[in-house]
Amino acid sequence: MAGYVYCFSTQAYPDLFFVSAGTKKPNEKADELFSEGVVYPFKVEVAKQVPVLEGKLTSLQRLLAKLGERISPNRDFFRVSLETVQTLFDLVDGEVWTPAVPISENAWMNLMDKVGTIMKQENPKANEFQLSKLKMKVASSLKSRYGENVEPTVEMVREALTTV
Repeated sequence: MAGYVYCFSTQAYPDLFFVSAGTKKPNEKADELFSEGVVYPFKVEVAKQVPVLEGKLTSLQRLLAKLGERISPNRDFFRVSLETVQTLFDLVDGEVWTPAVPISENAWMNLMDKVGTIMKQENPKANEFQLSKLKMKVASSLKSRYGENVEPTVEMVREALTTV
């Protein structure tokens, strides 16, 4: 099965890297990991789209553990230099994944406003604080799926709410 191997960083753990794999695009996975219990978002440091996922992550993580330190055997966090991670990713077959061009601040604010309006219409009695938190996650999800110039619809917002 095809997929992605990726390395994320976060300000919450400045000396650690999250190295994992999956079928979701790296930016979508990073957005997914940015949950209520996490203070800072994850940043995609390096990622590759690979034709076959099987065995890639295990090999990569074994090498990372030997060249650095795996924080816990059941977690994908490693204390290792970014240079080492990038060198190992260079050895992985596949295409380097690059994210789409970042959304402009005006476009982002416009998207957030539209999503907020739809969410408020759908649930007029909702707590403003809860809506505000969800609005950012829904807007990020829509931007990842449909691009910067997305015109959100009620159906798109409903769908995004089921995945955040």
